Amino acid sequence: MITDKNLIIASNSGAITTSVAVGDVLDLAAIREVGEGKTLYAFIHVNTAFAGGGTVTFQVKSSANDTIAAADTTIGSSPTFTSDGTNLPDNKVVAIKLNPQLGLTGDQYLGLWVATTGTVSTGTIGACVVLDIQDGLKYYPTNIVIDD
Repeated sequence: MITDKNLIIASNSGAITTSVAVGDVLDLAAIREVGEGKTLYAFIHVNTAFAGGGTVTFQVKSSANDTIAAADTTIGSSPTFTSDGTNLPDNKVVAIKLNPQLGLTGDQYLGLWVATTGTVSTGTIGACVVLDIQDGLKYYPTNIVIDD
């Protein structure tokens, strides 16, 4: 996975306790040909575990202006997670496939909305848009030898 500094939404958000736009809004007019013709993903990394017992859903939204709000067009969404410390622990990775057809609305801006219900506390994230995802979960059998 290669990250582009122009496609970083948040490197470390503040604590997310309520529904909120997180990090920076990407200006697609300033970022030329973002993955033209390729599948894009929002890559979200949980820096600090979510707790509290409420729910958390990550949504990538497009907007006509440089603020992201709940009513903006959702072009990709994660499953809904319970924020009980086990579903969104430290270092959890969430990848959201962005739907290019929904992005054809002509909106200039892209951002991340975190929708919460109930009590949510302590969660922080980092997020970026990437062409491919790396989950670090590739395992090899024991005693494998790679020749030079």
